[in-house]
Amino acid sequence: MEPGRFRHRVKILNFTTSRDSSGQPVESWSGGDPVPAEVKGISGREQMSGGAEMAQATIRIWMRFRPEVYASSRVEVLSGPYKG
Repeated sequence: MEPGRFRHRVKILNFTTSRDSSGQPVESWSGGDPVPAEVKGISGREQMSGGAEMAQATIRIWMRFRPEVYASSRVEVLSGPYKG
């Protein structure tokens, strides 16, 4: 792998459950530090549904192996054109 490819930053988010001060469970997505990755657009489309415009993009993310990445993890893109 060429290290120059990993010019974007992403954050891996994992689902966690904790307890608040009253003992009730609080579910949230928590993440660690940003990691370098390559983010490329594969395809995209726009459509009108119910009078509202909707956009959908398919992207591919490459990064080095991370032990905290699971099938249930989410990825937040922090830099580049797909930021958000």
